[in-house]
Amino acid sequence: MLKEATQSLRDHVDQRWVEIADRVLTRALRTTRTSLAVQAQAANGPVHISEQVLIAHLRDAVSTVPQSRIQDVVITIEGLDTYAGVIITISARFGVPLISVADTIRKLASERLTQLLGPIVPPVTVTTMHIHVQDVFQDDHGSA
Repeated sequence: MLKEATQSLRDHVDQRWVEIADRVLTRALRTTRTSLAVQAQAANGPVHISEQVLIAHLRDAVSTVPQSRIQDVVITIEGLDTYAGVIITISARFGVPLISVADTIRKLASERLTQLLGPIVPPVTVTTMHIHVQDVFQDDHGSA
């Protein structure tokens, strides 16, 4: 009976795991690797900027948006060094219009990326710059 129970546990795969597997693996990889280099276009030609530098600058820009708190920033890279998009995770004040908060964040992040990388390809859309609202809060001292 113990052998059957052990095998059953080994065979069990939680159906929800598929939904979070990529996020868990990405976070694990981000904690164990050095920052990736992202290609940027300078006046003198192509240069590379650290992914962590981009994240720090995006956090700085987005932190100015009222009614929201930044939780995480993930830069999406294709190939070895090509910027492909960004996911910005926030918490938002309960009751604020989320679309306008997301649009403001997207605009500020787009401006900052353009300053750092040059012309952004692919262009900023809701697909290439995803603003994910992970949580809400009611006031500065507690959460909803």
